[in-house]
Amino acid sequence: MLRRIVQIDANAPARRSGGRGFTLFELLITVIVAAVLLAIAVPGMSAFVTSSRLRASQSEFVSALTLARSEATKRGSDVAVSASGAVNGSEFLGGWMVCSDTDGNGACDAGEPVIREYAPLTGQMRFNAVLAGTTTKATSASFNSRGFLKSGSLKFTLCGPVGTTKSYTIRLEPVGIADVVEGTDPCT
Repeated sequence: MLRRIVQIDANAPARRSGGRGFTLFELLITVIVAAVLLAIAVPGMSAFVTSSRLRASQSEFVSALTLARSEATKRGSDVAVSASGAVNGSEFLGGWMVCSDTDGNGACDAGEPVIREYAPLTGQMRFNAVLAGTTTKATSASFNSRGFLKSGSLKFTLCGPVGTTKSYTIRLEPVGIADVVEGTDPCT
């Protein structure tokens, strides 16, 4: 039997079986760099999330208007889009619904068949509706059996939280077509 004698030199550098680890200084520098990058990225990410939420809400509302118009022509009867949880000063913020307007009053009332419901908006948005050219608030849009708007033009304004400058204006013309304009003016 052979025995190998290993001599350890106290002055020789220590060998490790794995890779070299991080020193405390290297770890501290990495954490500082990560903190600086996060401080730069987070405000931009917040604006991106707000902008995306605003765009998605606008798109969802326009699709509800399109659904109501197509259902009105398909069914041959009035169909309305109504605010379903109106918040004072921001009518459609609490969500909206598309329904068959069986009584012809231009709104979704209890007992009328609901075609589709939409959830309330989140993220401190503001969503106003007025008769175009006036300050008269609107809480619904109704289409007749030919797909035309039953009232005059409507103007919907969807804005982000106070202090943001991005907004969408949705103008619903009497022929039933929705025109969307992206704005950069602050919402009032």
